[in-house]
Amino acid sequence: MKKKNFAKGLILAFCLFFGIILAGTQTAQPVKAAVKKTTTVTKAKKPVNGWYTFPSGRKRYYKNGKYLTGLKKVRNKTYLFSKRGVMLTGTQKIKNKVYYLNDKGVLQVKKLGNRYFYANGKKMSDVDAQDFAALQTAKEIVAQITNSSMTSAQKLKVCFDWVIKKPYWTWRTFSNFSGWPAVYAMDHFQRGRGNCMSDAAAFAYLAKAVGYKQVYVCVDSTGRNGSGHAWTEIGGLAYDPLFAEAKSYSANYGVPYGVYKLSPILHIAL
Repeated sequence: MKKKNFAKGLILAFCLFFGIILAGTQTAQPVKAAVKKTTTVTKAKKPVNGWYTFPSGRKRYYKNGKYLTGLKKVRNKTYLFSKRGVMLTGTQKIKNKVYYLNDKGVLQVKKLGNRYFYANGKKMSDVDAQDFAALQTAKEIVAQITNSSMTSAQKLKVCFDWVIKKPYWTWRTFSNFSGWPAVYAMDHFQRGRGNCMSDAAAFAYLAKAVGYKQVYVCVDSTGRNGSGHAWTEIGGLAYDPLFAEAKSYSANYGVPYGVYKLSPILHIAL
């Protein structure tokens, strides 16, 4: 019995001894290396400068990262930008001011009340102001009575027929004063009627508004005695609204001299 107890004790001691050894010799779990955090430094973008065009075609101009608004000068040219920085074109009315901008947004003329000024601030002469006002009115009329699907020739004929439909009326005795075509054209545009002088002048401005060059108002007299007949000449061809209505349309619309029977004494370019 004592031998059995001794044997059990010996086995137990043996197991405890090797258990301690095994526990001490177990390999510790490897410690993961600390991951170094890297900070990416993003360089600040340079402020946007210059023109930016949107996919829609609208444009903005940036200076030091901010878009311009209002009336601003860019590279010696003056532009008008909306409150959101969009470049404007055409005729823009803001309070008592009217800005006339071309298709590229460049300011051409500014109107304050009844006075017209060039983009550089110089006041227009009365004659130049009347000429400019007549052309702008003609452009508005062309936009109203034609459409973008028409050719220039079709637009011209529509304008000619528009003039013909207006009744005959003489507002003043004719004289060859400086800038009279604009005055007579505005009689037609604003008062809705006129004589041959008004018809010829109005159609000349409408033709110019359509885009025609070499446009003249012609008269077969010097204008000194208050008499004479007027017509329009475009590219060397005669257009006579009054005679086309009263006599023959085909003989007075876009015909060369010879077919058209009168010859010009006054030949005033627009």
